[in-house]
Amino acid sequence: MSDITSFSSPLLSRFSTAILGVAILLLVLGWLGDLVSKQWVAVHNSNAAYQKNAEADRDKSADEIAERCKDLPSIRFRECVRSNLEAHYKDQATNQDLQA
Repeated sequence: MSDITSFSSPLLSRFSTAILGVAILLLVLGWLGDLVSKQWVAVHNSNAAYQKNAEADRDKSADEIAERCKDLPSIRFRECVRSNLEAHYKDQATNQDLQA
């Protein structure tokens, strides 16, 4: 009986060490998964806010351009819209460069 006990004790020790190692590995993987998930949520929320702001900015710009150009004859209306759009896109490019 002492042979069985002496044999199972090192085996039991190895088994418990292996279980502990797997538990620690799972804990670390869970922690890393949580970090990645939180980072993804932060990026997703930031992108959603950017899209919302960009849409509001486009609507505001369209209203401003329409107000500036509304009383002009058709040829001057097209020129007014084009020049205002060019100015808007130039401002957007500058803002994007500053954000980068």
